[in-house]
Amino acid sequence: TSSPPRDRHRVAAAVARALEGQDTKVVEASLTSGVDLLLNACARRSSSGRVIGVVFVGQDITETKAAMDKVRRAAYGFQRLVATSVAPIFGVDCDGRVDEWNAATAALTKVERAAAMGQSVAGGPFWA
Repeated sequence: TSSPPRDRHRVAAAVARALEGQDTKVVEASLTSGVDLLLNACARRSSSGRVIGVVFVGQDITETKAAMDKVRRAAYGFQRLVATSVAPIFGVDCDGRVDEWNAATAALTKVERAAAMGQSVAGGPFWA
C-alpha cells in the first residue's frame, strides 16, 4: 500500500537523508489504506560502516490521531458554546485565575474579557 503524494515526498526525503548517513527521527506518513504511521529512518550499514540501505521503524498512530481529532473537535465545540452562549459563562484554571470569559459574562459584570483574563476569581474586581 502506498502513501499519498505529500507523504511520499516526506518518506523519499527521509530515505535520501538516511542513504547519506543521516538518521531521521520522525516522519509522519499516511498510507492509502487509511493507516497513519510515525516512522524513524536509519541508515543500514555494512560491517565496514558503508551505508547499504535504509531501515524504517514504524508505529501505527491511526487510533491516536483519531482520538486527538475527537478531542480537538470537542474543544472547538466547547469554545463555540462558551463564546456564543447567552448565559454568562466563565472558567477558572487550577490556580484560581480566570481563563475563560464570554460576552454574556462581560455584559453582566461590566468587566471586559481582556481585563478579566488572568485575574484571581477570589480577589479580582468581580465581587462587591
